[in-house]
Amino acid sequence: MKKLFACLASLALLLPVVALANPTSSEPEFADAHEIVDYITAGWNLGNTLDAHPHGFTGAYTVDPADWTPHHQETVWGNPITSRENILAIRDVGFNAIRIPITFYTFIDEDFNIRQDWMDRIVQVVDYAYDAGMIVIINTHHDERWIGLGLTDADGNLVPQYSHDPNRATLVTVEDSIDFMTAIWTQLSDVFANYGQRLIFEGLNEPRTIGSPAEWGGGTPVERENLNLLNQLFVDTVRGHGEGYNGSRFLMVPTYAAAVGVAAFDGWRMPTDPAGPNNIIVSLHAYTPWRFALDASTDEFREWSLEGTGDQDGPGPVTWALNLSRNTFPDYPIIIGEMGALNRDNLDSRVAWLSFYHSLARELDMRIFWWDNGQFGSQQVNGPDQFAIFDRRTNTFPFPELVRALTGYLPVNSGVPGVFIPPIPPMPGPDGRPQIPGPIMPPVLPIPPIPGPDGPVIPPLPPLPVPGIPDLPPIPERPPLPERPPIFSRIIERLR
Repeated sequence: MKKLFACLASLALLLPVVALANPTSSEPEFADAHEIVDYITAGWNLGNTLDAHPHGFTGAYTVDPADWTPHHQETVWGNPITSRENILAIRDVGFNAIRIPITFYTFIDEDFNIRQDWMDRIVQVVDYAYDAGMIVIINTHHDERWIGLGLTDADGNLVPQYSHDPNRATLVTVEDSIDFMTAIWTQLSDVFANYGQRLIFEGLNEPRTIGSPAEWGGGTPVERENLNLLNQLFVDTVRGHGEGYNGSRFLMVPTYAAAVGVAAFDGWRMPTDPAGPNNIIVSLHAYTPWRFALDASTDEFREWSLEGTGDQDGPGPVTWALNLSRNTFPDYPIIIGEMGALNRDNLDSRVAWLSFYHSLARELDMRIFWWDNGQFGSQQVNGPDQFAIFDRRTNTFPFPELVRALTGYLPVNSGVPGVFIPPIPPMPGPDGRPQIPGPIMPPVLPIPPIPGPDGPVIPPLPPLPVPGIPDLPPIPERPPLPERPPIFSRIIERLR
């Protein structure tokens, strides 16, 4: 148990002393993407919310698609409507960054115009976080039916998205992807043009061919080259709408499936940016070790410790993944936009794992965002994945130890004692690749705990004053997008 708290405590000392941004104060200014990544304490995902959609719902679905509303989308996977109070609660325990995944295909017409009520709701949720002084990331999330990477079979035929599901299989060309991405990011760039540096655009979530043999194995050279093309298109589209802050806005671009791996990294290129070489962030996802962190089919791999030597129960896989990422992209800022470990009633293992993971990530100048899908055992709707660390219905944190491992702070009255000893140095990776050594931190003196009603606790951050936020002004009508080539009309007809 002492080692369990070791990483927790050392992590708190590694975190920079950064005042959470106050919207009434002057805006922080960042010279480049490295600086804004360094500014992040840790991030939190508003998962299974604006990114939810009817086709991913495992229960009964009775709403006619023609009647689909923002309320349906936000709640169909079991989460409540997001409130400003939710976001302030997240901020007040030390998260100064939030990722808001968004799915669009349910709210676009045949010309890819985003429906006004959906755009209004996106702006409203973004404002909850942006007006609270947080760094905000928005993306296109579950829009794979419009993202094709040109994978073909042995006969040269295009492999459909969802090829494993005949009820959903859809042929999507690279040209479709170009059309979709140009339209969506043109509209988002226009609407959010005057939001400052704290709003980051992430072009794609986990771009891949769903159902293909290499879906989680790094894809094929053709797919990866087409992803390079789409990443460049995303940058060019945002920069081409250079009003406001878009000419220099920080952008995030992923590898194939946002995966960490030798194959996924092979042939990947950083897009050319008219704004200069230091405004783009590499976007990665790393639920590792996979069976411990993500595999919901079994509880066999529920234990993790610093002493573990296997490929699922110890530091080796995390060390390998993070060092491979930093060695491959030595000069680029990196955000691990999704990570986390399932709740298997194994809190000690999860805290030990997270403390090590986060400490090593910070040593390698990366920042991590916990994937929170809002799913607890009693609130489980969309599958068995229980990643929630925040109860959105009560604005409470059932696992305060995990919060502290992420932000260095404890929620109020958590009753968790503060124990501080130096971090454990990272272990070498299992494949013999050159590793970046993690520095061994010098011993530090313990911080004396402050008595609380439930025992010694680390003092929480006091809530920051948030001024009243006026109702959103109406969003101006966007000009119609250019007419699409006939091929896209035929695809749309086929989807109907």
